[in-house]
Parts: sequence; C-alpha cells; structure tokens
Amino acid sequence: MRNLLTNPHVGLIFLVPGREETLRVNGRAWVTRDHRLLGLCVAGEKTPLLAIGVEVEECFMHCAKAFRRSRLWCPDVWPAPEALPSMACVLFDQISVGVHGISAVESMFMSQPVLGAVSPWALSVQPNLPIIPVAPD
Repeated sequence: MRNLLTNPHVGLIFLVPGREETLRVNGRAWVTRDHRLLGLCVAGEKTPLLAIGVEVEECFMHCAKAFRRSRLWCPDVWPAPEALPSMACVLFDQISVGVHGISAVESMFMSQPVLGAVSPWALSVQPNLPIIPVAPD
C-alpha cells in the first residue's frame, strides 16, 4: 500500500485458465475505505477493510505467443511442488518484515486467513503505514 501512496501508477495483467490471451490494464490506483464501495466487494459474508480502485488509462489484449511458449497452462510440465520455494520464502526474499529467519515468516504466513482478505499480519508488517482514502485527480 505504501507504494500506491507514493506512486499511484499500476499495471495489472488478467489471466484466465484455459485462455492463452491476457488482458493488460495500466492506470492510477488509490486506496479507499468508502463503505459504499466496500459493500460491493463482500465475499463469504466478509466486507473488506479497504479496497484499491484503478482509473484505467490503457487497456489492451496481449497475444498468446509467450504463454504458448511458456506452457503455463500445461500442468504436466510444471515443476514438482517440493522443487519450488514456499510462499513464505518468496516473501522473505522480497521484503524485510522485521522478523528473524524464514521459519518466523513461514509460521506467520501459514497462520493467516484465506487469501483475498486483508490479513491482520499484512497490516502489522508495516504498523505505521498510513492508509487513507485518496481519490484520483
């Protein structure tokens, strides 16, 4: 979230299993706590604490060549799960979370609620992070 507050420019890529083409969206994002908007995002009877809105500046389709070559949708060529780093390891390698060692990150990661919800741990990683509604210009 801190990145959005200092640089609101975002790029999104939408992938749909079974489709090789992708949708790319570039624009400006903002964080909101608008209850009217959050009410539209209820999932499993849970209302999110905040949302990210995107003002679309560019939107375009990408051809499928790269995905065909990568064989992304071909599970028979995927590496075995045990050959991949854990998500906690990926997180630990990318950010400094103020904890000691990957095992601490692994414990926090595994104890979190379902993905898609705002995790209390995610908020505690940056406890001084100001989350304020910022509307696009």
